[in-house]
Amino acid sequence: MFFFSQNENINPNNASFFEMRFQDNIITTLKPALLYCFSVFAVRNPFLDPVVRNFDEIYAFSHLLIEQYCLNNYDGSLMEVYFSLQRRRKMPDGNFSSLTPKLRFWSLFFLVILPYIKGKLDNYYKQRTNHGASFANLSQETTQTSISSSPSTTLRVTELAEKSFLTCYPYLHAVFEGTKTLYQLLFINNLTDYYSPFYHILHLQVHRLSFDDLDEQERQIDYARRDAYRKLRGRGLALWIARFSLRLSHVLIDNARPLLLLLWMLYKFLEWWYSNEETIFPSLQMPIPPPPEPPIPFPTGVGVPSDKRICPLCCIVRSNPAFIASSGHVFCYPCIHNYVQRHQRCPITFVSTSEDEIHKLYDA
Repeated sequence: MFFFSQNENINPNNASFFEMRFQDNIITTLKPALLYCFSVFAVRNPFLDPVVRNFDEIYAFSHLLIEQYCLNNYDGSLMEVYFSLQRRRKMPDGNFSSLTPKLRFWSLFFLVILPYIKGKLDNYYKQRTNHGASFANLSQETTQTSISSSPSTTLRVTELAEKSFLTCYPYLHAVFEGTKTLYQLLFINNLTDYYSPFYHILHLQVHRLSFDDLDEQERQIDYARRDAYRKLRGRGLALWIARFSLRLSHVLIDNARPLLLLLWMLYKFLEWWYSNEETIFPSLQMPIPPPPEPPIPFPTGVGVPSDKRICPLCCIVRSNPAFIASSGHVFCYPCIHNYVQRHQRCPITFVSTSEDEIHKLYDA
């Protein structure tokens, strides 16, 4: 109540910070919850593995269709519809209007496409920094790699672009998240009417719907559905499939609230079940299998030095050691990174490998 008591001019129809924050948190946690459920089911149902591997794209496409439907029919995102909120454009004269097709397109971009791109960039940055390796070491190693060899022009440009990305992305990420946080602080203190910079760019505010607004919205949706069913009247398999798909989509949308609640309960149940599986079913515990035999060195591969401190590639004492997960042999990080980048194999065993299988060793 503190935030509402500071200014008596607050429009009671405006969505509060807590409504905006809560619906933002739900949509943020929905994706990992779905991924967790599919990952659990894929353990015993291998046909779901392609879904897990391509989950980002499948989720983004499904999210795009759902948000497009909600924006076209309700002038709000999925979570805004869930909480009986609606987006309205603030006009220069202070009045509000419904969304135009252009505003719906850009709302869809900021709701689905931008988070998808941001997630891909985050994952790529985490991969290239080796899950938390220090940035200074990474820059030094990239420089050492480029000096120790004479890569082609294409490879040189790729390395320069990658180095530029790894240098700039933390600052871009900080600006992105910091701007959103700043807008939220201003919004919670009633210093701006916009919850995020994306709302500000589009001049959109989120309003709470009154009972009259909800009744009018239901009448418009009912009229639109009747009109859609009227257009699909007739005989034939194609029309029957179209009518069935339309009715099914309407049933799912009308029951979105209990379905989301059921999904959340299923997620928490699976999380509890598999976190306590060993306690509930101790007899199902399997013995730990013995480690696999190490791969045999290839006859024409690089030999293993007798001194374990020597790097097999540069034949000097290792600096910044790293090993290949597929073979277990240890090298200097710049040496093995450059070799694997060119040949995609272990230099000793010739086992196929990739840069993702190179892991650093840290002294305790």
